[in-house]
Amino acid sequence: DNGRMVSEATALARVRRPFPLRISPHDAAGLGVESGAEVRVTSGKTSREFTVEVDAGVPTGIAQIEFSADGAGAAELIDANTAITDLRVETLR
Repeated sequence: DNGRMVSEATALARVRRPFPLRISPHDAAGLGVESGAEVRVTSGKTSREFTVEVDAGVPTGIAQIEFSADGAGAAELIDANTAITDLRVETLR
C-alpha cells in the first residue's frame, strides 16, 4: 500500500512533507518575500527549494524547518559532523 496508513493518518499530519521554511518577519522583509514565496535554501550539504512561512515566533536570523519521519526536511540540510548549520536563502524570481 506504499505506506498509505501512515502517510494519510490524520494524527501524523505534522510529520508529512512538504515542510515550509519558517522565518521571522524581519528576515522575510530583508529578502523581500511574504508567506507563500518560493526560496532556495543551501547548506554545506545540499540545496532544496521551500515555500516560505513568515512566523513572528521565529527569532530574527533563525530559520525553522521541521523534521520528517522519512528523513526529508531539515535532515537533508544538516551535516551531523558540524556543530552549526549555516544556511543561505535565495529568492526564486
